[in-house]
Amino acid sequence: MTRPDAGEKRKDRGDQPKSRDCRLTPGCRGTISHAGMRIRRAIFEDLDLLVPLFDSYRQFYEQPPDPVLAREFLSARLQREESVVLLAFDADGRAMGFVQLYPTFCSVAAASFARSDGAVRLELSTAPTNHAARALYQREGWRRVDEFEVYALPLAPPGA
Repeated sequence: MTRPDAGEKRKDRGDQPKSRDCRLTPGCRGTISHAGMRIRRAIFEDLDLLVPLFDSYRQFYEQPPDPVLAREFLSARLQREESVVLLAFDADGRAMGFVQLYPTFCSVAAASFARSDGAVRLELSTAPTNHAARALYQREGWRRVDEFEVYALPLAPPGA
């Protein structure tokens, strides 16, 4: 998809300018602003920025620190285009957070991208102990769904 200049009109949505729109397609380098952050799709060259953020995320979920494993995991996802990683920067340009999107899992920062892409719903999950994330999601309009139970099937042998 070729990105027109910010002043050009979008052909697929009538009169709306394309200045802040970025579809979640490979190679898209557009950015959006949300809650004082600048958010863009991460590329392979962003691994050095992503690894410490991802490793901290893993540690929050009681995994041992392992930046090598974090790099390998992120590298594989980015190279194989198995997920989309959105990278958030503060006003000074420092990487401050990320969202990793899979075909059925999205988070708060993805809402603008999903709306512009025509999505009708986003779903996410987090640990019950992740109070900061839960408060953020609620402030952003996400609603807890109690009608469903979530199940996971571990594929690795116990203790692996």
